[in-house]
Amino acid sequence: TIYNITGQKVVTLLDNQILNPGHKHVTWHGQDANGHPVASGIYFYTLSSDNYSVTKKMVLVR
Repeated sequence: TIYNITGQKVVTLLDNQILNPGHKHVTWHGQDANGHPVASGIYFYTLSSDNYSVTKKMVLVR
């Protein structure tokens, strides 16, 4: 899930999908849930599973 600087959810890229163990690659194209481009700025992404969750910061530059 991607959040903006104010903590509002922008888009969920993977939701309740069962994935096999291993490395995964997920690409966010800088769009909100409706497919509209979002502004340049700081965003946060959260990756989580049953017993693990991590949130990291990223910068989107257009």
